[in-house]
Amino acid sequence: MSKKVILCLENELFMKNNLLFTEKEDFIVRKISSQEFERGPVLMSYGALLHCTRGSAKVEINEHSYILEANTNINIVPNDIVAVIDASTDLEVLCFAYTQDFFQTACLNLERGVFLFFRQNPSFKDQYPISSWITNIFSMLFDINDEHDCRYRVQMAQLQFRFLLMGYYNYVSRNFPSVMDVVTSNRSQEHFKRFMQSVSQHYLESREVLFYANELCISPKHLNNIVTKISNHTAKEVIDRFVITRLKNTLMTTELTIAEICDMYNFPNQSFMSRYFKKHTSLSPGQFRKRER
Repeated sequence: MSKKVILCLENELFMKNNLLFTEKEDFIVRKISSQEFERGPVLMSYGALLHCTRGSAKVEINEHSYILEANTNINIVPNDIVAVIDASTDLEVLCFAYTQDFFQTACLNLERGVFLFFRQNPSFKDQYPISSWITNIFSMLFDINDEHDCRYRVQMAQLQFRFLLMGYYNYVSRNFPSVMDVVTSNRSQEHFKRFMQSVSQHYLESREVLFYANELCISPKHLNNIVTKISNHTAKEVIDRFVITRLKNTLMTTELTIAEICDMYNFPNQSFMSRYFKKHTSLSPGQFRKRER
């Protein structure tokens, strides 16, 4: 029988196994079975590459659904909200988790399109030569993970991860050029990246396109054109999806009252927040919390 579960390096599972990140740990590598996951969703403060070797699960990343099954990979980045839903009892996943500093160093000087591509395409299925790369890279990462006395342990792991990012990006760009259409000019990429960063920083403060356009010093129309071209959603849709995803997480994972959440998200009143939430979910905040708990 399937169950609703969650991947989280900061939950009881990883603490029981002494795998909670500390100031001295930049990455961890381990095998995870279905019964070891916890319920979610969870706002991720780290990144993770998941490689499924057996079983299946439905994974939600920022409310987008992906199927994790044998020989399928999912890349999670910091600030994603992730839930693993309906996992089969035989689910087995290889997990390579890393801090944000580890990721930034591993990706130093890589083409910006790499980041945009993986942000928009977090799930990918093994195909030759990707399948052999994944197998070899995880084998190397497990070996590196055990070499705690190695002076260059972190750098060696970063090189393996860098190789995977570059290799897969190159493979897709050469064999599936239509997928790369979303990778537009460097200037548009930079605006989109800054827009998403601004939303993640200010979503409690504002839900208006004008606010974020002013943050980027461009017109709302220009911002909307960039966001729509890259994400296939309007800027307002992206903002609202981001806010709703985090509202759901707050309702499910905290004991804050509806009134306190209303103040936290800077809504003028509870009635306004309820209408906003119901417009996007068909449920009131109270109904959603009751259903999920």
